[in-house]
Amino acid sequence: MPSVVTTPIPRLNVLGWLSVGYISIFGTMFAYLLYLKSLNYLLPATTGMLSSFEPLTATFLSIILLHTAFGLPEMLGGAMILATAFLQRCQFIR
Repeated sequence: MPSVVTTPIPRLNVLGWLSVGYISIFGTMFAYLLYLKSLNYLLPATTGMLSSFEPLTATFLSIILLHTAFGLPEMLGGAMILATAFLQRCQFIR
């Protein structure tokens, strides 16, 4: 079912466009370049296992820096992330 967006696109000033460019270049392209370069030094299975901890790290940083609430759903999500990393490690050992 098609939808129509009625909210106008916000206008950005120079600082806004520079922020979008900074996030695009350093937050996306540069981070991906570093990830690809790490494959020269690490096994792809190791980098895959380490990348599974990224959501857990983001959760811890949001709790510490942004004072985000941490309840039962977040604990269950963290346990699922750790279980995924454990399963990847078990598969890597074989």
